[in-house]
Amino acid sequence: MDALKEMAIEEKIPAGEKNIHLLHEAFVQSIKRGGRVHEATMLIDYKLRSRDFFTDLIPGMMLFIKGKIPLLPSLIKGRQEIKRIFESVRK
Repeated sequence: MDALKEMAIEEKIPAGEKNIHLLHEAFVQSIKRGGRVHEATMLIDYKLRSRDFFTDLIPGMMLFIKGKIPLLPSLIKGRQEIKRIFESVRK
């Protein structure tokens, strides 16, 4: 699915959902940074890109309060390998 999303972005095919490409970019950036998705930083990145700051604010805060969204990311071993994979795909 991510490959299809990337192809659609490259070919400038409009998405059926507003700002979905911004969410995809935030998702990929989260993986590039830590080797896995960290929901809190991904959502902050998405909210800054989309400038949609208040949608889902209450449910997001409830998830955070319940401990469902960790404040700090857990990093994986081999992040340099993930970085090399992204760099090799970019070439």
